[in-house]
Amino acid sequence: MGPSYYLVTLNPVSREELRAFILDQGGEIDVDPYCDGDFFARHGRLSVKWATNEKVDSILAADNFVETKRGIRDRHREYETLARIADALGGPPHDFVLLSLLSRAASQHLAVRFAEAFVRRWTPCVLETDLTLDLAEEGKNVWTMDDAFRIASKQRRLPTGRHDIADWSEYFRQMHRAEEAEGLDE
Repeated sequence: MGPSYYLVTLNPVSREELRAFILDQGGEIDVDPYCDGDFFARHGRLSVKWATNEKVDSILAADNFVETKRGIRDRHREYETLARIADALGGPPHDFVLLSLLSRAASQHLAVRFAEAFVRRWTPCVLETDLTLDLAEEGKNVWTMDDAFRIASKQRRLPTGRHDIADWSEYFRQMHRAEEAEGLDE
């Protein structure tokens, strides 16, 4: 699987509205309970899911692990991300739509097209990546749609991970050592 994103809206989007929108955009409704619809291209696939309940549950679950240093850090990250989303939207987020891509350029093209159409229908909207700030492109995991489309217009893709790390294995080893030094493994 490739990257995942959330389109986060200020205004309500119901699962039924999303499914109708997927069909209007040429997608297919998926019978899988973990996905609402799909878009296919040669060497590409975009899966779309109304994910508000799962996202809220994930955020609330971060509160369940605050007795560890890692849990405190992760909860802090979740709430910082929510604050960035609310700031970019101009109010608290209402709904979350998950975009899951295969790791191919064709999948990115499908995601950009879907996001452009989605934003025309549900504005304001922001894009949240599934990456932490240290791994995210430009050190951002919440993007205004203008900023996300700036990258899309130049590189034909949505924001992804950092491009300055040559050896990801070494980077993660260093991160793990730093976490051990902070006592996050306790």
